[in-house]
Amino acid sequence: MKLETSIPVSSPSDTDKVRFTIQSLDRGLQLLEILSRSEEPMGLPELANILNVDRSTIHRLLGTLLQRNYVAQDAENKRYSVGFKVIELSRSALDGYSIRAKAKPFLRKLTQETGESTNLCVPASNHAVCIDFEASPSPLAVSNDIGIEFLYHATSAGKVLLAYMAEDKLEAILKNYIFTGFTPRTITTRERMQNEIEMIREKGYAVDDEEHYIGVRCIAAPIRNYSNKVKAAISCSGPTSRITLAKLPEIASIVVRIANDISHSLAIPSPELG
Repeated sequence: MKLETSIPVSSPSDTDKVRFTIQSLDRGLQLLEILSRSEEPMGLPELANILNVDRSTIHRLLGTLLQRNYVAQDAENKRYSVGFKVIELSRSALDGYSIRAKAKPFLRKLTQETGESTNLCVPASNHAVCIDFEASPSPLAVSNDIGIEFLYHATSAGKVLLAYMAEDKLEAILKNYIFTGFTPRTITTRERMQNEIEMIREKGYAVDDEEHYIGVRCIAAPIRNYSNKVKAAISCSGPTSRITLAKLPEIASIVVRIANDISHSLAIPSPELG
């Protein structure tokens, strides 16, 4: 995130984009692809024969995938099938695509109503990820790239996603979280973060008040899916000269309203899904 012309944002270096292959990982992924296409569970000899790899190597790969729940093994016949972890990842990916597609017109609407840049974010491991962005028409505006990380403690979208996580996931993240300071306003302790989380839950939205960049203020609200679980966040970002403290409640109400509109759209099944 940046305020155009004033706050630089680093982008991935060319070395980060270099493609390379790790043989064991590649074989593990091939195993998952083979199992996913099979109508019946498969045995170790079959898999070794298909990949033309010795059985001991396949056994080690399957053992790793089994330990991580990417494959499952029948206790009686010892044959393998795709595990629940793959299903979980598939559902997350589909949720992300569905949310982005349905949220796009609302993202534009939020930019039109506020005049500011808007973002759509989903949780990752120790941060959130921007999966869509709508730029403000103003020459002085906050700019982002799709795929950029939104830190949980220093961005409004990150804080909203953190606040509405299941308690076990929240604890797992905060247990070893590093609260890096970016400005004098950044939350730098777990105690302050816990207090912030309680405030967010009470208000229904989060504010980044120059906590990541001086001169930038952001407001975010949660997006819920059909089961009422928070799966994403929509945020509005702009210079503090426009998103003033006096205007903040008004803008926050717009963000919350449009987040609720997106949540409502996610609760309605797509036509093709009936």
